[in-house]
Amino acid sequence: MELKMKKIIIALICIILIGVIAIVVYYQNASNTTYQVGNINSGVNKIENIIDTINKTESEIQNAEKIEAMEKEDDEVVETTNEENTNIESNNETETDNNSTTSNSQTYIGEEETSVENTSISNDEKAINLVKKEWGEDDTVYYNIAYINGKIYNISVNSKDTTGVLAWYSVNIETEEVVEN
Repeated sequence: MELKMKKIIIALICIILIGVIAIVVYYQNASNTTYQVGNINSGVNKIENIIDTINKTESEIQNAEKIEAMEKEDDEVVETTNEENTNIESNNETETDNNSTTSNSQTYIGEEETSVENTSISNDEKAINLVKKEWGEDDTVYYNIAYINGKIYNISVNSKDTTGVLAWYSVNIETEEVVEN
């Protein structure tokens, strides 16, 4: 019996050792899996941060391009206005119009103010009144002469709330033709 008992005890010890080894191996694999999942999540977070940075950079580039285009457009309008002012001044020196009075008026281009000298008040008022007639009664807007090219007045209709341009009109003072651009 002692021999049988020894065999049973040895068998039980072997079973217990196999169980302990199995448990140790299981926990090592479980901790490695958790570590690996943590590494994967960390990598995914880094990739998401890189994508966010790329998206922000693209957005900033697009905004910079829009601002550059607007500044270029404003520069062109200012250059055109300056050329027209020179033409108007030289025309006013050589010709005088007895039917209209002249004075200084303010024209707003973008956010900058520029002075347009020696433009006819009656023609300015006439152009704005023609645009008002075309636009209709509206207390939420104001009208702005952006630039003048000979007898063609380019006028914007702007929102009083946002100051954004709602519409552009070209007005021929001679024919009183109003065209929405």
